[in-house]
Amino acid sequence: MVWFYPGGEMLPDLLVINDVNYFGKAQYQFDDNLGDIGFRFKTGERVRAECIEAGKDILGQDQCLMYKVFWSDFDLFPVGTIAPNPII
Repeated sequence: MVWFYPGGEMLPDLLVINDVNYFGKAQYQFDDNLGDIGFRFKTGERVRAECIEAGKDILGQDQCLMYKVFWSDFDLFPVGTIAPNPII
């Protein structure tokens, strides 16, 4: 299971993967709910994924339901990994 928690000015963003914390910086566009997402870990590894399944949120806004990793040097997310949106 993967969960995302945004950090802020003083705290890094957090990805929790199978109950292990990984700190870094999320990379996404605020104005594109269906755009690519990424994460740069504090250790330097990066992962990038594209939306492969879209849906609507409770307000009827577009949101990505499922992502597929297209670039990664992080062992837990090899290229081809499919994962649900970590924010939903």
